[in-house]
Amino acid sequence: MSSAYRSAYHHLVGVRLAEMKLARETVEPLLPRLRSIRAARIARALAGGVGIAGAIMTAVCACLDGYGVTYALLGSGAAALTTYVLARLLFAFGGAHEWTLPKLTGELDADLSRIESSNPFRPIARDLQALEVWSTTLPLAALSLLMPLTLHYGALALVAQTSPASFAGWIRISLVIVGHAHLALAGLAVAFGRKLTKLTGEGIASLPIHRAWARTWAITNAVSAVPVLTAITGLAFIPFMFVFMRRRLMNERSAIELAEEATTARIAADAGAQLEALAEVDWAEVAAPEAPALRALRG
Repeated sequence: MSSAYRSAYHHLVGVRLAEMKLARETVEPLLPRLRSIRAARIARALAGGVGIAGAIMTAVCACLDGYGVTYALLGSGAAALTTYVLARLLFAFGGAHEWTLPKLTGELDADLSRIESSNPFRPIARDLQALEVWSTTLPLAALSLLMPLTLHYGALALVAQTSPASFAGWIRISLVIVGHAHLALAGLAVAFGRKLTKLTGEGIASLPIHRAWARTWAITNAVSAVPVLTAITGLAFIPFMFVFMRRRLMNERSAIELAEEATTARIAADAGAQLEALAEVDWAEVAAPEAPALRALRG
């Protein structure tokens, strides 16, 4: 390896190591918040999946003409909520990643890639990106399928002292008459969730959220065989779940973008910062360039 190449190697690697050190110091205070977001997204996705599975089980129980269908409905909501709480607690304490200096090889391109991949933000950023769609769409779908009948049972139990056994008939009738409206609502809610994940942070903030939920509410009413009841039920939860999910995603994106900005930190190309970063490298384990080249750079 020529002396000129060694000098270029040390310059580029030194600058990138110094920038990564600065990025690490900036990002580390943000990591607990990012881990909390990851735990919340995992919890929402799992809870949404459990809720959807519960809604399917409720429909199957209704088709079998069993009186346990009401318990299946209420149990589905309870199982989804329990899943969310347990997942938040479980995943909140995992995933810590402490930054360590990557082992260098002496090959410029390979070492720059190693330094970049050592960024403590990268692993959690990949997790957050992979979870975003699932953690947004699955809970919206689960709420769309479970909330209408759950609200009906709560209202009837409060006003008319309706028992779970007698409410089973209401569930079976509802699935026949307005079951398609539940599916339409779930589909529209999933479409809204997917739209949110495709927008930038600024796009989410400027989204006309009231127009979005009102459109979904109106379409669901239009396809329903009992539009008055569907309209009243929808107003009890559709605006809330749309506004909540938009606010949640907007806050999460804000924290993620703040950490991402920190990883793009750049420093002035001064020798002092480079040498300080290069001094932390164990040059005895690097095939080339060797330690004498570092001494020459210092000289």
